Amino acid sequence: MISCCAVAMVTVFSLALAPQARADSFDFTFSIGPDTGYGSVDAVSLGGGEYNATDGSLTVTGGNDIGTYTLLPGGPGDTCSPDSCEFGYDDNLFPGSTPPIDEFGLVFTSGDVLLTITAPNANDYYFLTYSPEQGLYLENDTSGNAYVSITPEPGSSTLLGAALAGLCVIRRWKVAKSRWGI
Repeated sequence: MISCCAVAMVTVFSLALAPQARADSFDFTFSIGPDTGYGSVDAVSLGGGEYNATDGSLTVTGGNDIGTYTLLPGGPGDTCSPDSCEFGYDDNLFPGSTPPIDEFGLVFTSGDVLLTITAPNANDYYFLTYSPEQGLYLENDTSGNAYVSITPEPGSSTLLGAALAGLCVIRRWKVAKSRWGI
């Protein structure tokens, strides 16, 4: 007979080994010309390895637009940028693919400034900035990369593992208590 602890261990390990199945948070870094930074987005699965970002932030640490920006929700289809419709975006991610974003990219905003990271193909990444005063201009292109990694949501598996371990301890205590007549 399989012990309760063995079942708990197998369950916890199988959940830990399959973080992609329950991940809905993605971390990313980028380095495109002088522009560098990192960010994190929460996304919903659209199926087929495609996700639509619904919330998140971008921190630019190098280049002309240093600062923190929030995701401008859009998509999953092509969405027109606010005010002038200078460009379309969809906020879609493709983790595990090259490139991990598409030609419409991710758009972030702070005040009236919009930043977008796009990748029309695996070798070309664009970092675009738009503001009403300056219009759309190309910061840099074709000389960088963007990396997207999956951040698993560990709370559920930790909670489940703790609950199963607690049940095992209670069961062992009751068995020991009945054997020894305590």
